[in-house]
Amino acid sequence: LLFLAAGLLLFLCGATRRWMREEITGSRRALLFFGAAWYALSILPLAATYTSPRHLYLPSFGLCVALGLWLSRAGTRHRVALTVVLAAFIALSAAYLFRKGWQWRQAAQLSERMRDDLQQIVREVPDGSGLILVNTPGFERGLFVWAWATPFVFREPFSDSDLPRRFRVIDAPSSYCCQWAQDKVPALRDLMAHPVDSYLIYLDENRRLNKRHLPRDAVRTLLGRLLDPNPGGVTKDGNVENAGLLAADWELFWRAHLKL
Repeated sequence: LLFLAAGLLLFLCGATRRWMREEITGSRRALLFFGAAWYALSILPLAATYTSPRHLYLPSFGLCVALGLWLSRAGTRHRVALTVVLAAFIALSAAYLFRKGWQWRQAAQLSERMRDDLQQIVREVPDGSGLILVNTPGFERGLFVWAWATPFVFREPFSDSDLPRRFRVIDAPSSYCCQWAQDKVPALRDLMAHPVDSYLIYLDENRRLNKRHLPRDAVRTLLGRLLDPNPGGVTKDGNVENAGLLAADWELFWRAHLKL
C-alpha cells in the first residue's frame, strides 16, 4: 500500500513538472494548488503536534481533488491506466481501513467490558478497603483503550460506582491523566505507612477484570518494593529487579509478584 501510494505521488509529481513547463492557467493552477500547495500548507502545522492518522484528513482532501482534476484532463490511454491504479489503491485502502476499524471495535469492546466488570467488582468490595487498580491497559495493539481515561472513567456519566469517594484509588500509569507520579506517590507512601486490606484489580487471561485480595501486611511489603529508592527494572521474563517506581514497569511489577 505504501509503495502504491508512493508511486501515485511520484506520478503526480512528474505530471505536475511537465505542466509547469507549459502555460499555467485555469484547471492547471487549481491542480497545483490542491496538489503540492494544499498538502504542504495543511501538513506543516502537524510538525508541532503528535502523529496520528486522523491528522491527514485535511491534507488528503486536497490530494483527492488534485487526482480528480488530473483524471479529468488525462488522455484516454492515461485515464484508463490511472483509473485501474486508483481502483487498486482504493481497494487496498478499504481493506486496511476495515482491519483498523475492526481493531478499534475490539478495543472499544474491551473498554466497555472493563467498565462493566469494574462496577460489579466494586459492589463486592467492602467499604474501608484500600483499592489498588492495576493492569487496566491504556493501549491495546497501539490503540487507545483507557489511556488518560482515569479517573474520569470512574465517575458519572461513565460509571455509577462512585469509586473515588469510597476508596483510595491508585490507577495504572498508562491509564491515568495526567501527572501520575506527583498525584499518586504521596497516596502510595501513605498507604504503605498505614496499610489496610486492599484489592488488586487486573485484566485476566480471559480479558476480563478480576480482583485479588491483598492483606495489609502484603500491601506494606509490595509497596515497599515498588517504592524502592534504587529502581532497577523488570526483566523480559517477568522477574523483578528492584522494580522501583517506574511507570513503564507498573503492570509488569504486579504481574511478576502476584503471578498474574
